[in-house]
Amino acid sequence: MKVFSLVQTNIQRDFLRKTLSKMSSSQMPRLGLLVFVITAIFTFFSSEYTITSIPEYVVGDIASSDIVVPVDIPVKDEEATNLRQKAAKEAVLPVYQYKESRSSGIIKEVSATFLALRNKLNSEELEKAGRSGLLDDNRFPELELMISRGLGQLIPEAFIQETTRFLVRNGFSKELELLVAQLLEQVDRSFVIDTERDLIRDRGRIHVLLDVSGKERLIEVEQILTLQQLGKKVNIWMSEMLQDSDIYQAGAFMFVSKLLVSNLTFDLQATESMELKAIKNVDLVFTMLKKGKVIVRQGDEIQRNQLKQIEAIRSLPKNPSSVNQTVGRATLIASLLLIFGYIFSSLCPTNWNFLRLALLASTVMVVQTLFLKGFWFICEALSQNFVAFPYNDKGYFFFALPFALGAMLVTILVDERLALILSVFSSILAALLLGGDVYDFIYVLISNFIGILTVRRAMQRVGFIGAGVKLGLVASGVFIILQNAQLAPFNLSAGLFGAALALFSGPLNTGLLVFLLPIFERLFMVTTIMRLLELGNINLPLIRELILKAPGTYSHSVAVGTLSEGAAKSIGLNPVFARIACLYHDIGKSIHPEYFVENQQGSNIHDQISPQRSVRIVVEHVTEGIRMAQAANLPSNMVEIIPQHHGTRRLTYFYEKAVDSTKDVRDDNYRYPGPKPQSKMAAVIMLADAVEATARTLTEHSQELLLEVIQKIVKGTIEDGQLSECDITLADIDSITFSFLETLSSIYHVRISYPGFEFNRKSFGSPKEGGEVLRT
Repeated sequence: MKVFSLVQTNIQRDFLRKTLSKMSSSQMPRLGLLVFVITAIFTFFSSEYTITSIPEYVVGDIASSDIVVPVDIPVKDEEATNLRQKAAKEAVLPVYQYKESRSSGIIKEVSATFLALRNKLNSEELEKAGRSGLLDDNRFPELELMISRGLGQLIPEAFIQETTRFLVRNGFSKELELLVAQLLEQVDRSFVIDTERDLIRDRGRIHVLLDVSGKERLIEVEQILTLQQLGKKVNIWMSEMLQDSDIYQAGAFMFVSKLLVSNLTFDLQATESMELKAIKNVDLVFTMLKKGKVIVRQGDEIQRNQLKQIEAIRSLPKNPSSVNQTVGRATLIASLLLIFGYIFSSLCPTNWNFLRLALLASTVMVVQTLFLKGFWFICEALSQNFVAFPYNDKGYFFFALPFALGAMLVTILVDERLALILSVFSSILAALLLGGDVYDFIYVLISNFIGILTVRRAMQRVGFIGAGVKLGLVASGVFIILQNAQLAPFNLSAGLFGAALALFSGPLNTGLLVFLLPIFERLFMVTTIMRLLELGNINLPLIRELILKAPGTYSHSVAVGTLSEGAAKSIGLNPVFARIACLYHDIGKSIHPEYFVENQQGSNIHDQISPQRSVRIVVEHVTEGIRMAQAANLPSNMVEIIPQHHGTRRLTYFYEKAVDSTKDVRDDNYRYPGPKPQSKMAAVIMLADAVEATARTLTEHSQELLLEVIQKIVKGTIEDGQLSECDITLADIDSITFSFLETLSSIYHVRISYPGFEFNRKSFGSPKEGGEVLRT
């Protein structure tokens, strides 16, 4: 629409900035405190502490009283756990360290030694000695010293002389050097250990840790050679290599065998570390002591296994894990509260302050928790008074508890969207409070959903009875379905008993709802549909007085309510609240009805008094209306409509009248005191009030003219800044405009003339200029 394209204001941006600023400066600390308090309350109610006082017993003592297990207690089975740990330790493979490329270092040492010795043999002295046979007399200590220095770490000292003779006879040949290098390179590709006793073969495989890459390999023990086995393989390889060589094989083997070293060493520390890790990873074996089991009776002699169970009970209040469990539970609840709080903030209705909404939801949950714990205590006491099954099983009484109470309360007090979110948190909390299984959680969740569906259409308190019956019937059906889903043998008496308790839960929920609803309405100043319908009764004193003293104002209020109801519905507000609020928006006019044009007959009393006095009397109906509404205990959000629907608008008729009489006129003296509309609802009623007043002055009610009038009023209201403090959008205004047009068109539609009733209408002339301002 063109008229709205001309109005580009910062209404939404200003409102969002104010809202966020208010949230960060004042609400955040309060919300943090609320989360802390609610977390503490829920943690307290969901934690189970069992304080027991059992005398100190030893094996052979006589029990002075019966000892009964207070709660389900897991007890460690030492024998079974030790067997598991032993098996896990024996399954650990031994760990060996692998030294890679050790042969490459030996080859370098051999090559360096051979080179030095070859250089030495080139001297004339050694050549002569070799020809004269002096080598056999071992007269070359210098050569032995060189070999000892070069290969002393590989060749034992006892074999140095023999090795020297062999190498001298071969002249430290290059061929022998290459032969040694080839053999050692081939050896390097094998996994070698010193002796058989250093290898643990009984587990079939070993862990090999590679020292360079740090990787781990699993090696079959058949692939591992001892030095002795490696020597045999080397002898075979040497035979193949020396078939066409002049090198003496026995001497060469004697030399090479002394160079062979292992590359695997057993790592005791790493093996023990893996054994400890395996033992730690073993799941402990527990046996469950069921709640109610009698460990020992009075007068019985205490046995060793009974003493262990007694110690488990005695350790309950001193269990150090209880603190960790409590902290963990509190963290879980706080996390859930923050998650659901975030969801609540995104779904928070526009007519609700988020802090107030969070406080309402928290109070609802705390009250429901108190009722659940109280009724559960009663159910436990009842079950203990019965002997026969299933009446002595408190698990069946679980289905009689009022799980849907909180969700039903929020549905009526706020809306069903937030009730659905709350029902999820309520179901999780109920599982924590009462320790139910997954089937119990499903039952609670479905009960919440059904409670929302059955109560959301209840328009009167008597409708809660039907909602309770429907909820009970559905709960009974859900109970039977879940019993069959657990694949347990169906017991007719137990099934009927549980179904009867589930049926009882429906009326119990709605009975508590009827009791709590007025309390929450008054505590949080919430106006429910039932309360609104009660306030719409025309026999109430305020409305009856308005009808009798100011019938024109009452007629105007009904018309404004009709306009506001349709407009509120078009933008997602409560249409019933809009209609009922309009009945009270001008109740102050019943004090001096003759000063308002819709109640005047004939002369206008304002023609006889000054504009200043007229303004005081007209504005006084706002303060009087607030006083009357508060005295009648009307809801606060309805009382707020009385001043806000006028805002700070100018009383144009009196302002222009004053300007005509004197030039010294202050605009502020001819405006309503405000405040401006703070909510969409107040804005809707402000626009409806002005539109209805102007529409009464028209002699023609075509759609084109009505639309032009509505657009002009809306545009003037926006330009006057009356909507700058609420979160109404241009899209909302567009919807409101067409809703007004639709309603007015239906009110002022053209009727056909009936035969015999054609009367000449007397023209009463045009209404007074500014009469709508007088009336408002």
